[in-house]
Amino acid sequence: MVKITQLKLINKNNYIGQTSRRLRKSQGAAVNIAIRVFTLLMCVIIIGCAANSIKAYRRYQDIDACSDIIAFKFSYSVI
Repeated sequence: MVKITQLKLINKNNYIGQTSRRLRKSQGAAVNIAIRVFTLLMCVIIIGCAANSIKAYRRYQDIDACSDIIAFKFSYSVI
């Protein structure tokens, strides 16, 4: 019984819980919504950058697989 109570106490007073409680008490709802929207937008931007990096690397591999030597047939013309 003591362990359960202590576990609840630890979970109730952990850093994330205390920080969220402080934010809710100290700031209004608009600020909290703005923070969540900003966080969501940053996640979207990071995911978009990762997807574009993967796409660019695949294009690089496709281009790298092609031969980069262009051979011309040289012929002497006799006039």
